[in-house]
Amino acid sequence: MFGPFPPQHANSRKTLPGERGFTMIELIVVFAIIAVISVVSIPLGAPLQRNRDFSSTTADVWGTLRRAQAFSAAGVRSSGFGVHVVTSTYGAVYTLFQGGSYTTRDASYDEVFTLPATISLAATIAGNGSDIAFAQATGKTVTTATLILTNDVSQTATITVNADGMVNH
Repeated sequence: MFGPFPPQHANSRKTLPGERGFTMIELIVVFAIIAVISVVSIPLGAPLQRNRDFSSTTADVWGTLRRAQAFSAAGVRSSGFGVHVVTSTYGAVYTLFQGGSYTTRDASYDEVFTLPATISLAATIAGNGSDIAFAQATGKTVTTATLILTNDVSQTATITVNADGMVNH
C-alpha cells in the first residue's frame, strides 16, 4: 500500500527556516556531563577548603594576639589586654579580654572565639598557664607563649609570643 513508511499527514510539523532546537538525547548528554564534573570536583575541593580554614584560623589567632598587644601598648581604655586560652578534648576556645588577667578582667569587653572542630590547639604558656597578658603602655608580657595549631591533615602552624610582646607566626 504505502510502503515501509507511513505517509506524511497534513498535520505533521515541518521545521521552518531559522527554527532550531535541542533533541532530548542532546539534553540528557549535557546533564550527564555536568553531573560527572560535579561528582569529580566536589572531593577535589575539600582539601582546598581545609587549607583555607586552617590559614584563616591561624591568621585569626595571630591577629587576636596582635590586637591584645597593640591595645595594651596604646593604652586603650587605660588598661592592659590579654588572651585566655582553653583547650580540651571538645575543642579550643580563646578569649580576648581587657584587664591584667582573665580572672580580674572586665567581662563586658570579652571577645570569645572557638576553633573549628578540624583544628586543634596546643598551648605552652609560661607563668599561670592559660593567660597571655600584655602590660598597659609597654605591650610587654611576662607570659611567653608558644601556640601550635594542627588540622586533621597534619598541617601545623606555630605562633610565639616573646617577653617583649612580639607575636610571631
